[in-house]
Amino acid sequence: MVLVRLDGDVYAIEAVCTHQDAWLDGGWVHPETMEVECPLHDGRFDLRTGAVTREPPTDPIKTYEVQILGDDVLVGGPK
Repeated sequence: MVLVRLDGDVYAIEAVCTHQDAWLDGGWVHPETMEVECPLHDGRFDLRTGAVTREPPTDPIKTYEVQILGDDVLVGGPK
């Protein structure tokens, strides 16, 4: 699982790209489009929904419920 903090919100996403199993924590976050980019083949996923926004991946990644309580970040099950 990868946690991404943007503008005070935290997003929890699956850690591995659905295309060829690259680790997304080695990729790039694009705050202006709310996407994470895979470091292997430049595919992108929406941080909010997990939807593919740029191929080569065709399958979405899982996203997880996140709740912030004080200094704690609680991650729940898949959305």
